[in-house]
Amino acid sequence: MRRRGGQWVRFFPVILLGLVFFPESGSQAAERCVPWVAKLVSVEGTIEVKHTAQGEWSSATLGDTFCAGDTIRLQQWRAAIRLNNETMIRLDAGTSLTFTEVEKDTLSWLQIIQGMVHFMSRVPRSLTVTTPFVNGYIEGTEFLVEVVDEQATIWVFEGRVYASNDRGNLTLVSGQTAVSQAGQAPALVTVVKPRDAVQWALYYPPLIDYRPVDVSGSDATIIRNAIERYRQQDVSGALKQMEAIAAARRDVQFYLLRAGFLLSVGRVEQAQTDLAEAGRLEPGNGRVLALQSLIAVVQNDKETALRLARQARERAPDASMTWIALSYAYQAAFDIEKARESVEQAVKVEPENALAWARLSELWLSEGYLYRALEAAEEAATRNPDLARTQSVLGFAYLVQIKLEKAKAAFIRAIDRDQADPLPHLGLGLAMIRESDLAEGRREIEVAVSLDPNNSLLRSYLGKSYFEERRNPLDGIQFDLAKQLDPLDPTPWFYDAIRKQSINRPVEALHDFREAIERNDNQAVFRSKLFLDQDQAAQSASLGRLFRDLGFGQRGLVEGWYSSTLDPVSHSAHRLLADTYATRPRHEVARASELLQSQLMQPLNINNLQPQLAETSLQILEGAGPSSLTFNEFNPLFLRNRVALQPNLLVGSQDTFSNDVVLSGLYGPVSLSLGQFHFQGDGFRSNNDVEDDIYNVFLQAAPTPWLNLQSEYRRRERDRGDLEFKFDPNNFGAGQREKLTQDTVRLGARLSPAPHSDIIASGIYSNRVEKDSTPGIPFVRARGEADGYQGEGQYIFNQPIWNAVLGGGWSEVKNKNLINLELPFPIPAEVIKDNFDITHENIYWYNHIQWPKQMIWTAGLSYDSFQESTDKVKKVSPKFGLQWNATSWARLRAAYFQTVKRALVVQQTIEPTHLAGFNQLFDDTNGTESERFGVALDTVLTSSLYAGVEYSERDLTVPQTLIQGLERLRTKRTEDLFRAYLYWAPHPEWAASAEFEYEQLKRSPSEASVTRGNRFSNVETFTVPLAVRYFHPNGLFARLGGSVVSQEVDVPPGLTLTKDDDTFFLLDAALGFRLPKRRGIITVEGRNLLDKKFFYQDQNLVISGDIISPRFIPERTVFLRVTLALN
Repeated sequence: MRRRGGQWVRFFPVILLGLVFFPESGSQAAERCVPWVAKLVSVEGTIEVKHTAQGEWSSATLGDTFCAGDTIRLQQWRAAIRLNNETMIRLDAGTSLTFTEVEKDTLSWLQIIQGMVHFMSRVPRSLTVTTPFVNGYIEGTEFLVEVVDEQATIWVFEGRVYASNDRGNLTLVSGQTAVSQAGQAPALVTVVKPRDAVQWALYYPPLIDYRPVDVSGSDATIIRNAIERYRQQDVSGALKQMEAIAAARRDVQFYLLRAGFLLSVGRVEQAQTDLAEAGRLEPGNGRVLALQSLIAVVQNDKETALRLARQARERAPDASMTWIALSYAYQAAFDIEKARESVEQAVKVEPENALAWARLSELWLSEGYLYRALEAAEEAATRNPDLARTQSVLGFAYLVQIKLEKAKAAFIRAIDRDQADPLPHLGLGLAMIRESDLAEGRREIEVAVSLDPNNSLLRSYLGKSYFEERRNPLDGIQFDLAKQLDPLDPTPWFYDAIRKQSINRPVEALHDFREAIERNDNQAVFRSKLFLDQDQAAQSASLGRLFRDLGFGQRGLVEGWYSSTLDPVSHSAHRLLADTYATRPRHEVARASELLQSQLMQPLNINNLQPQLAETSLQILEGAGPSSLTFNEFNPLFLRNRVALQPNLLVGSQDTFSNDVVLSGLYGPVSLSLGQFHFQGDGFRSNNDVEDDIYNVFLQAAPTPWLNLQSEYRRRERDRGDLEFKFDPNNFGAGQREKLTQDTVRLGARLSPAPHSDIIASGIYSNRVEKDSTPGIPFVRARGEADGYQGEGQYIFNQPIWNAVLGGGWSEVKNKNLINLELPFPIPAEVIKDNFDITHENIYWYNHIQWPKQMIWTAGLSYDSFQESTDKVKKVSPKFGLQWNATSWARLRAAYFQTVKRALVVQQTIEPTHLAGFNQLFDDTNGTESERFGVALDTVLTSSLYAGVEYSERDLTVPQTLIQGLERLRTKRTEDLFRAYLYWAPHPEWAASAEFEYEQLKRSPSEASVTRGNRFSNVETFTVPLAVRYFHPNGLFARLGGSVVSQEVDVPPGLTLTKDDDTFFLLDAALGFRLPKRRGIITVEGRNLLDKKFFYQDQNLVISGDIISPRFIPERTVFLRVTLALN
């Protein structure tokens, strides 16, 4: 799929987010003052300093520090300086300034004598800038100051600057410019594109491989000397050499080389003048067009860049620089394959071109071909070991492999050889963050932004850094700037959605999420648009909570279904589905399976995984546990070594008490998570109590970039009474008890032998011991033990417009049941032994094709072989699905498929759970054959209004209870389901939701469960949930809603009830507060506040296996939930 993106390509992001340890580098001059007030972090040209104690100027070098009273002057080109009060400044040529007084925690003063300085000050009221004509009082902002001749100019890009002199004052805000001439008050002036003023500060990646041996002609000696000076980072010396060539002999080669030298130090206007002269001398010269294309890429003019690059290729197909320029233009449009093919042609044209090899390495790495990238980078290094870009690529390639020492050495060389390149500074910052040195890492990223202030992608990363430091609103400001700098890049919209969700602004977060989708070919975004940057941690920041907070659950499913179809290995899409399925009745198998798939496909991360998430049939009222059944939202956007603790607590009515605690840590290529969950409650009636304890240990390791291993151990202990709601609240077993002990061991692996291929493996062992007792005559005591074994494998081949999923599995459950029938004395007890095995083998194939672009077709087949005692099923099941974006606002979904309910050991599988959004894994009896047809329409009517409808039918052939020695009987059942939803977000602080659900469950009146009076033959249920939600930016949120429920049952002859239908309304409300700096959430919630009593048949009517809690209970419940994030 063609993807669109930002201007980041000019330095090519080959970063795998934070996979490295890396200490601060750079030379450190002896410090004359402690603490120092400023530090030189980048210099091109000559910069001199005059200390207060001496009157002579001396040269300054990278890493030197300055003291209060020092004066510096930049003779040529550019320099970057970091002040000790978290301010970055970038100096243009000819700038002189004095560090009058710079302090960390107080107001600081900086005097600009002349020149141009770009400021990034992130500490409010931390800096005052003085000039001969106007003073600027800074309120945490980004701005540019120029002092020339008899005037000073201030451009404000973000924040506020108070400008004043003895003639007057004014306040400048974002986008405004003021000029103050000598003897006059500052005055506003209109500037159409104020950011054009910082063109001198932008970074232009090298396009010409300067090799002295390639030079010929009468001035070859001069040009060779100039190239040697340039390769030694002496641009001034190179240009001085070029001036020795007489004006009459200056040809296209002269102007082309000089333009390249000038671009390397940001002199774009002078370079364009030279290129124009070269174009006049030889109109249509391909090499000239190539450099002009590169300038257009850096200035974010993508269409012009691609047009010029194509012309350059046509005019000079034998020049590698034209192919390299074309690769940048293609990459700007996120057409990575064409970009790489262009560079491959450049290498063919000029095999000795080190720059072409370095560029090829970047693009191989961007596509995930690590070894090819390393080979190309080593080829580049062999041809020109002094090329900075080669060292950067090598550094990131080593980082992918976590070869830390090699990576650090490469980054040091890259910074030393090109101090203006932001890429190694960004990599260094990410490396420091990975090492958990967040503050220093963020400072390095600030350096990178200072070196290329108009780069959208760098702004996104700086915003992520501020987010990690919990520095709101600085993070949002950077995301907003990124949006302005590259309006087509979905990256900042995606991260800003995560940020806004975390600070109680979910409506605005949803809008940003929609903007990201529109910029990503209508596909949900789960990571940055960096092709090599997998953004592991960001992918773990689940969007499920966003849709749940808004009450827009169906919308979350729509996005998850579409994205998981297009990209089956997207663990974030699977996580989104797992989170959202938690609110769907009868989707326990699907939820747990999506969670398993997400775990197996996730890259290394810090796993705050609550132990209860992987379990099914928790028997707690949904949302009434210590934490919702979703991935928590307090995950970092950066992967870094750290330890995190997340405790959750719930207390409420019916003597409910619950808690879970997750302790997780990440160090290097290994992560570990320990979790504990406890829930207890008395329920709403006698013998409705439950106590549940779950413990888990989760270990994940990434020994190589392409191999991910994990293991998990879970233990569950449960004691419960009769939890089923069988229409009549008084219809329950007063003495019925069940005790469960289950131990589960899981092993998993993901192998990615190639960028588009993934192999998934999962193995599960479970030992389950269950003890039941049912009073009566006879008194029944049963003990069952089941040892289950399950192995599955899957191969996924993923291409932009199509993918295939091929897999299979095997499971075996060995059951040993012992039933004691205790009769009144003197009749002896009868003991019944029932031992049997269940085996299931299956293979499947799913193919998803996006053609035309608006349609995703799904076709597949599965084969199942099931056997339980004498009951056998061997079946081939066809599967078809369609997701069609019929218009920009409407998506049509349709599916038809057949399935066989597999005998899963712990109700988890890696087989796809849905086709076009229609679930195929239900909590049916093992061996059930089903056929489902469905059609749906999901719409986005406006940016704040969503609506949709869905209808489906299921026909089932269900095996009945096995009578020993007899063939297992099968019976027919049908299920009809109709859903509709309407979601509205009319205001940034308000959201409303309305849903309608009709469900009819039918079984034959002659079915044994009906004739015995245990089940109804027909149940029709109408459910209408309604809710209004409020979210205040200060952290307060509230919800008021309820559900209208109407149900009718067909009462079997053997059962006596006072009525066969009921209609009721349940009022619910919640009030909560998000703690500052994302430290946690406190919520008070009430269900059924009117204490309504009613009749209701829950979903256990059609569920096999463990009992689940009913959706509604006929008693008022109130509970307090506290969630904390301690890291």
